[in-house]
Amino acid sequence: MTRDAITIRALDPDDLDAVAGLFERLFAKLPRGTLYEKSRADFLDLLSARSGGNLGAFENGAMVGYTLVRVAPWDAPYETFPLGDGIARGQPVAVAAGTLVAPEWQGRLLGARLLRARRPSLEAGGVRHAVGEMLIDNLNSVAMYLRTGGAICGFNTDSFGLANFVHYTGPLTVDADQTKAVETARLEEMEALFFRGFICRRLRTKSRSNEGPVFSLAPLAGWPR
Repeated sequence: MTRDAITIRALDPDDLDAVAGLFERLFAKLPRGTLYEKSRADFLDLLSARSGGNLGAFENGAMVGYTLVRVAPWDAPYETFPLGDGIARGQPVAVAAGTLVAPEWQGRLLGARLLRARRPSLEAGGVRHAVGEMLIDNLNSVAMYLRTGGAICGFNTDSFGLANFVHYTGPLTVDADQTKAVETARLEEMEALFFRGFICRRLRTKSRSNEGPVFSLAPLAGWPR
């Protein structure tokens, strides 16, 4: 797929140097917990899977961004993710393994373009559900996932001991009733709403009361289960 000066295409093991090189150039500059450290062997393992969810963005042949996933049987790995009950155990699920964009392309929606391209690529391979985690204060990433059709549906603590949102993209969130949305700036209230079958599809990064980001959560049909 080509748009402007950018080409987005599937990645394979021949792209190892480009993927690892971009990661090695930027990883030390990222806030702790944004991405997990990976070796070249880790990247080769991901690229060798040819899952359909590994995409790279290239400008004049040079990689300027990528998104990677690991497809695995679903085993409900998250602390708080009630929506996961709608995924059958053992069903193939794409678990996010990192999305990274070169600094010169940040703020130009390249990450969103990669995520939009990822979904049909996964579905073509029979993978309908995608999940992952992001730091709760990484509002740029939260907004990006929401903008591209994803939803925030739970919480998890990562290996650094940091709080993360659990995000989901797929058919389970298509029937959220935005006319009954509830706004909150409190994470504990969000958790209670998740267990009642609410998902977050909208975010305001600033509120009039200076409470910080305000999340809009809408109920799914048929909940609570």
